[in-house]
Amino acid sequence: KAKSNIDDLQGAMVDFDKSLALKPDYEKALENRIDAAYSLKDWGRVIEDVNVLLKSGRNDVTLLQKLGMAHYESGNMKEAFASLSKVASSGIKDQQVFKALGISAAALGEFKDGETALSAAVSLGASDKTTLQQLGICRYKLGDLAGSLDALAKAVGAGANDKEVFLYKGNAAYGQKEYAMAAADLEKAISMGANDFDGFKNLGDMKFVKEEYTAAIKLYDKALSLSKQDAMVFNNRGKAKMSTADLPGALADFDKAIGLKPDFSKAFLSAVSELRGAYAIAANYLREPKKLYAARLSSPLVIGVGKKQYLLAS
Repeated sequence: KAKSNIDDLQGAMVDFDKSLALKPDYEKALENRIDAAYSLKDWGRVIEDVNVLLKSGRNDVTLLQKLGMAHYESGNMKEAFASLSKVASSGIKDQQVFKALGISAAALGEFKDGETALSAAVSLGASDKTTLQQLGICRYKLGDLAGSLDALAKAVGAGANDKEVFLYKGNAAYGQKEYAMAAADLEKAISMGANDFDGFKNLGDMKFVKEEYTAAIKLYDKALSLSKQDAMVFNNRGKAKMSTADLPGALADFDKAIGLKPDFSKAFLSAVSELRGAYAIAANYLREPKKLYAARLSSPLVIGVGKKQYLLAS
């Protein structure tokens, strides 16, 4: 203990080892070795010694806190979450405990628990980039886009500068219709290597609105390379292809969109919206044989309603 008090932690560990070799059940020596090992960041020793005390019937919050933090620092998020949840439920108000609990919860996909713990850490004064970034991601996963954008903006202000923070910030900004911010963040995230379906899709949609159809198509291509189960992306890429005069490609995309989501009316409206000049058009969809779709611009369109028959003519 004297050596610990003058920061000779390695020397202290040697003495505690000798003490426990002579008297293995000497709890005080074990507690002292836990403290020294914790200061030395010898997480494996901390975990082993704390578990010895817990098996003997001890259940101190201080021991659970050291155990949880040791698991957290060694990357075992499942055990960190289990131990630190007990510590947090005891009523302790410790910024580092809530930060570690929140980050371990987020790593396990427990975003509600993560948001609660990380919000508590912030309320206790945490303002570092990691806490704020993980809080923003938890809020994004929970659908709180405004709260996510706020936390992620603060994370960037605190120095966060990786593809993940710009990806989630960009997607949150898109959901909040902050399109200029969303485009800038998503461009940055993708340039840093982000490979995310929503990121590609959202940036593609913004390129489409700006009539940058070739760029939009490339982004939709990347989105579809990650998932080919989204009818909207096929539909939007089809519209972009129509705008670049790639009609066969557009038709193929509309077919795929309809195959995934048999909503012919939307595909029909998408196609009609790209037509130019005067026209009258009618269409029938094999999956909906009792429906006819029609549209006109400038040219006449006659609709005839009869018994068991309907006529369209121009």
